[in-house]
Amino acid sequence: MSILIPGTTRCSICNLEIENENEAYSFPAFVINVNDPLYCFSDASFHLRCLENTKGGEIAVKYANLFMESIKPLNRVCIIGGNLITKYDNHIFIDYLTSDINEYLHKMNFAHIDKMNLPYWKNREEFILKLVNLIERGEWKEVGIIKYLDKLICQLS
Repeated sequence: MSILIPGTTRCSICNLEIENENEAYSFPAFVINVNDPLYCFSDASFHLRCLENTKGGEIAVKYANLFMESIKPLNRVCIIGGNLITKYDNHIFIDYLTSDINEYLHKMNFAHIDKMNLPYWKNREEFILKLVNLIERGEWKEVGIIKYLDKLICQLS
C-alpha cells in the first residue's frame, strides 16, 4: 500500500503535497506489469480531484478495490473446486493481469486456486499458454529480480 504522510507525500499527478489524507487515495501495489496502462497508479498516492480528472483513474480505483477485497482470507475460494482455501501452502493467488475485458486473461484477475485441485482444472494448459504468449509477445514486463509470471507458470505446471 502506498504510504501517505500528510504534508510530505506528493500527488503522483500534480506533484503537490497532499495535505489532507481524507482528500486523497492511496493505491496498493496491485499492478505488476509495467506495460499495463494502470501501472502508474500502483503503489502511488493522489489527490482525489487529480485522480477524478485523470484518464484511467476511475478504472484504477475499481481494480485496486477488487484487489483489496480479493486478498481477504474469507474470499480465498478456489475457482476450480469452489472450496475455501485455508492452508497457505495450497494457495495460489493470481494477481491483476489486465484491465482489458476482451482479453482471455481478464477473467482470471484476482483468482484463487487450491493446488490440490490443479489436476481437475480443465483450462489449465490454455491459461498457461496465454501467460507464455503474453511474455513472448513482449506485452508483459516486470521490474525486479522475482519474475511473477514465470513463478506463476511454474506453480501451475
